[in-house]
Parts: sequence; C-alpha cells; structure tokens
Amino acid sequence: MHEDAQILFEDAKKFAESGEWERAVEALKCFTEKTTDFSLCQKAAKLAGKILKTYPPEKLRPLKVALLSSSTTLFLEPLLPLYGLVRGLDLRVKSGDFGTWRQDILDPSSWLYSFEPDVVIIATHYRDAALPSFSQDPQGDAEKIAEQFVQFWEHLKKHSRAAILQHGFDRPNDDAAAYLSATHPGARARVLESANAALVRRAAELSVVPVDIAELRARCGADQWEDARLWHHAKQHPAPAGLPLLAREYVRAICAKLGLSKKVCVCDLDNTLWGGVIGEDGIDGITLGTPNAAGEAFAAFQTYLKELKQRGILLAVCSKNNEADALLPFEKHPAMVLKKDDFVSFKANWSPKSENIAQIAAELNLGLDSFVFVDDNRAEIEQVRAALPQVACVQLPQDSAEYVAALSRAQLFDTATLSADDLSRSQSYHANAARAQAQSGATDLKDFLQSLQMRCAAAPIGEGN
Repeated sequence: MHEDAQILFEDAKKFAESGEWERAVEALKCFTEKTTDFSLCQKAAKLAGKILKTYPPEKLRPLKVALLSSSTTLFLEPLLPLYGLVRGLDLRVKSGDFGTWRQDILDPSSWLYSFEPDVVIIATHYRDAALPSFSQDPQGDAEKIAEQFVQFWEHLKKHSRAAILQHGFDRPNDDAAAYLSATHPGARARVLESANAALVRRAAELSVVPVDIAELRARCGADQWEDARLWHHAKQHPAPAGLPLLAREYVRAICAKLGLSKKVCVCDLDNTLWGGVIGEDGIDGITLGTPNAAGEAFAAFQTYLKELKQRGILLAVCSKNNEADALLPFEKHPAMVLKKDDFVSFKANWSPKSENIAQIAAELNLGLDSFVFVDDNRAEIEQVRAALPQVACVQLPQDSAEYVAALSRAQLFDTATLSADDLSRSQSYHANAARAQAQSGATDLKDFLQSLQMRCAAAPIGEGN
C-alpha cells in the first residue's frame, strides 16, 4: 500500500510538471485513498499547494475555513487544501492562536469574524472537558459540558453564517482510573462518552456537524494517536500520525454539510456484483453467495449497496452485456441481494459506458457531478474519466473482499442529515421514470394524463389539509 501511494505521488508530480492538472489531481485523489502516512501526506500537501496556484479556478469551489484549536495547528493546516483539492474544493485556511478559541468566538471584533469564513472548525480534545478522574454526577457533568459548547455555537451563529464543525472528545491513553475506565460509570472515559452523545444530540438541534474523534482515534490506533512528548514540547494533539485522518475527516464533513456529496451510484455487473461473466459462465457458473468466500464477499458488497439505496442513494446499472443475460441473476440466482427494482435505471448493452451514464443522468434530470461510477475494469474507468470528468470513478480492487472498503473509504455518499425524502428517493425516481416512459409512449397530452390513472379526492378544509 505504501509503495502504491509513492508511485501515485510520483505520477501526480509528473502530471503537474507537464501541466496535466486534471490527471495530477486524479493521481492525488487515488494517493489519499491509499495512505495516511504523515510524511508522504506532507509532500503531497506541498504539491497540492503548487497545483492550486495554477489550477483553473472555475473547476474548484473556493471556501474559507477558520480553524480554532486548543492544540497547535502548524502541521494540520497545510493538509486541508490537499484533501479539499481532491474533492473539488479550494480551501483557504486560517488558524487562530493556540488555545484562544474561546476568546476568538466570544469577541465580535476578533479576526474570526473579519475573516468571514464559510466553515468554522472547533478542534478540541479530552483536556478541554477538564474532568476529574471520577465524577460524582456523571450525566450532569456530561450535559454541562455540552451546554457550554452550545453557548459557543449560538454566539457563532449570531455573528456568522459559517457552517460549524465540532470535535467530539477522544480519551487519554493513560488514565489513573486504569481498568475502572471501562467499568465505573463515573470514570473520566465513561463521562467523555456521555458528553459525546450529548454533543451529538445538541448539535442536531443547531445544525452543527459533529466530528467523531473517538472513531478516528480507534482507526489510527491509540498509541499512534497520542504522543505525550509532543504535547508537552509543542502542544501537538493528536500526534502527526493522526493528522491526515483528521484533515480528511474535516473535508468529508464539509462536503456532507454543504450538500456536495454524490447522489447516484452506477455499477458494472460482471466481476462487480458477482464473480465471472454471466454471458459466458451462465447462471450456474458465476460466483455469488455461500459457501464460496469470494461469493460471500460479492453478496456483502450487494448488501452494502442496498443499504446505500435505503438511505437515499440512487442505484443504476451500466454493463456491457446482452440485456437478457444481464437480467438472469436478478431473476434466477438465489443469492442475489439486489433486485432489478432496486435500480432506477438498467443499461445493459454494448455502447460506451460514458454514453450510457450520460443517458442515465438525462433520464434522472441530475447533473453528472452527482454520479459515481464503480467498475473492476481499469480500461472502463479510464474511458469514463476521460469522457465524463465530472463523474467520480471508483476502481474496485482485485479481491472482492475489499470492495466494500474501497467504496466506503472513497467517502462520496456522506450526508449531514437524513430526511423522510431521502428514505423514499429511490421510489420517487422510479415513479418519475415511469411517468417519463408513459409520456414518451403517449400520442398527446390527454393520453399521457389518462395513463397516469390519477384519482381526485375532495374534502372540507381542515387542520389536516
């Protein structure tokens, strides 16, 4: 993985030197998905800074980000433009002085408000909670911490229109409570968990986006996340090993909050939803489901896609296949998790995949920048990238067991909220498609309206209507 990232970084440098900006950014995007090594990411951040100086500005969305922290931000700040660039953002970051985040928020004449940020990040950690080793009133202390932050958020919202990202609390690696940290309800670690839950609940009330620092710490590894020496010498927290993860999470949260996430996942079929080629191997020859390990992984990937659909992501098929062959697994294979009705569009033909994706976008009346294309075939990925640069592409790895991680870690479908409309989106688009098909088959407006089989109900006006 480290070697792959190094190769991608060198590719990005080469493309940038020759002025191939889009290819350089694409190589950096793949780089950020391969590694979180701090030293490599530092080099990539310097390259991203150079690219941003000459990259066509119309291709990026500029955003001003204010970073307020109780730790030093010297090594964190340069990483943000890197992760912004690969998501189509030009992040202009400005940090406050170490430890002055409270004053910066409360003083209406501070640099924070004259900067007029689009996003404010409040980067705190467990020390800011100032909890004793054991609390006499665990739930009360957790709620009190959350209420203190609510006051800061309200003050920010009164003086700024910026979106707010708020750190949750991590936990110390070494705590005097020792084993009791996990078992005693008043232990600091347990109260911090309760404070995080209270912050998430209160954040939803004020449209503040919580950043799950406890999850990042777990992903990074506790011993890599915190370095006591660096804290005492430089007030660095988390340790450098955690900074790429943190910067990437910020950009992920920004995209989710600003509605920049993708809405449609277009999938290949052969060697993507199942192993093998249905047109050659037949229904009994493809790999899907138990007891084959690879087959189980394909089924798990289908389950992941189905769960995306259930929270509002639209699914579509784009496959080079005869349609009758492509439909066979959906109709006859017992291990299929996804059914044809789970897809708002089903394109199985021999046209270039970029043409099919463009047609799907037209049918759904959605911009191509809201699409993600998923395929195992590098040639198909490159063809779509070249023809439709607005479409985000995810090339699946060779091992089907890694499919879910590959799509999940691309972080393309994040949203800050989940509404009833999101949950019914797929059904709505199916209805739209049916109406469009009915309209195309109708000879005039009257025929079209009759084909909808609409019903009218009349009732007195009341509270319900």
